[in-house]
Amino acid sequence: MSLRKKSKILEGNSKKIYSTADQGKLILEFKDESVVFDGQKKESVKGKGNINNQISAYFFEYLDGFHIPTHFIKSLSTKDMLVKELEMIPVEVCVRNIIAGSLVKRFGMEEGRELPCPILEFHLKNEKLKNPMVNHSHIVAFDIAMLDELKMIERLSSKINAVLKSFFLRRQIKLIDFKIEFGRLKDKIVLGDEISPDTFRVWDLSNSGETDKDKFSFGSKNAELAYENIKSRILS
Repeated sequence: MSLRKKSKILEGNSKKIYSTADQGKLILEFKDESVVFDGQKKESVKGKGNINNQISAYFFEYLDGFHIPTHFIKSLSTKDMLVKELEMIPVEVCVRNIIAGSLVKRFGMEEGRELPCPILEFHLKNEKLKNPMVNHSHIVAFDIAMLDELKMIERLSSKINAVLKSFFLRRQIKLIDFKIEFGRLKDKIVLGDEISPDTFRVWDLSNSGETDKDKFSFGSKNAELAYENIKSRILS
């Protein structure tokens, strides 16, 4: 018998989370709604929920092949995914390979320059405070996570970055940066949430090696086409 959604536990910008009759398992429903301009504007992108569900499922299964633990169990429908229930750690990990976005604004650096080593940033998940950046001391002192958990999160984040960079490069795509979240499953740190166009920034690489920053611009007027383009490149 297939699992059905029971009560809605949480609704965010891109997903709804439902309980199920099976304790320890949840259903994620991916939404077509898109949030742009730092949350100031919401709009619907046709097919976005379906695409994000497919891409997230694909990457979770792909990462499992590299012994990276995730909450993914299986896809249930075009927009629904069955996952293990985690005790989520309210910290977003941002992994940066290329200078772009807020790095340009915060440090006045030139966009597009490749970093000699990836930057890992921690951001407290609090939209009212605009997800402030925090360090190890904050996280441990605020009793959000223990130091050994943070070290495991860093190791997993670095490994995920290496795997995804290689994956995208083989498809003539440059992975600029991405955001991921982790949770606890008993005493184990596990990758949760999603890996989709809503959580990564990528630039297209042409045959000449030049970068196209606009082809995969998921917050633009051509968002629907951008989602379809990245889906075909990833899943082909």
